[in-house]
Amino acid sequence: MNAATHDSNPNEFVISRVFDAPRELLWKAWTEPDRLMQWFGPKGVKMPTCNMDFRPGGIFHYCMLTPDGHEMWGKWVFREIEAPLRLVLVSSFSDAHGGITRHPLNPQWPLKTLSTTTFEAQENKTLLSI
Repeated sequence: MNAATHDSNPNEFVISRVFDAPRELLWKAWTEPDRLMQWFGPKGVKMPTCNMDFRPGGIFHYCMLTPDGHEMWGKWVFREIEAPLRLVLVSSFSDAHGGITRHPLNPQWPLKTLSTTTFEAQENKTLLSI
């Protein structure tokens, strides 16, 4: 895994990893709710519910449940979808009704962050960059 900041924008943070899986499979893991619910979130945290309207302007609204029973809601608003190459979305913490909220552990965290995820095929592997 690589993490870097780009000199052109000091507020930009990039993380990349090569997965031993074809690009189409990684795309499905990021864009199909049933697959996304199986892996998204910190280790030990489950995603018991989510709703996804997968289109530009659509929303992915989800709940993560910690082992001690704490709920943490989030949402993405899709800006651009270029299958299977890239996703551009605005990410935020949320309440159960989809309203934007502050980070539950860091009140200085931005209310919204712009995120671009790219899927670069490398033979039968994929370079994923966020």
